[in-house]
Amino acid sequence: MISDPLASRRIAVEVRKENPKAFIVVRTRFVTEMGPLYRLGADQVIPEEFETSVEIFSRVLARYLIPRSEIEGLIAQVRADGYEMFRTLPKGSASLPDLKAYFSDVEVNTFRVMEGAPVAGKSLRQLALRKKYGINLLAIQRDRHVLPNPDADTVILAEDLLVVLAPPADLTGHCTLFRSPTSEKAHECDLSNGDQQNT
Repeated sequence: MISDPLASRRIAVEVRKENPKAFIVVRTRFVTEMGPLYRLGADQVIPEEFETSVEIFSRVLARYLIPRSEIEGLIAQVRADGYEMFRTLPKGSASLPDLKAYFSDVEVNTFRVMEGAPVAGKSLRQLALRKKYGINLLAIQRDRHVLPNPDADTVILAEDLLVVLAPPADLTGHCTLFRSPTSEKAHECDLSNGDQQNT
């Protein structure tokens, strides 16, 4: 962890030469140094530019009450793919703001299923969310696994994170489906401030 990029390269080369099994982690100030350092034998290269972005990313998610375990999982994913999220722009797919521009009468939101919530332990077939409540379930995040477009036999479990699409009025009117009846906020819904993450 030194500020001299040439010295960092030399150290990586010498350490790899002395011990082929050594695990080498190098901190660098610049993204452009990542490729050369990997080619010289570094196992992990930590660019300060991207780590600053990771820290901002982490603090913003924490501000909106995303569970710390989920934030850490996302950060690990960002680092595992070599910060590709920050290095490239998505191509050929619309972002959530783009979708909202086209479909202003619907919203995509996330709900955490509480223990004892009306939906917990029931299959999508039993719940009929779309038919009864006007809510379309797009995906379920369960632990670190994502179940996209779940089928009718999928059972909703407590602690699942549900990604749903519906008109705002339907989301507000039926968000109690995901809360425990004993919760202090069991009869309250405020989708404007990220409260759905606390359901």
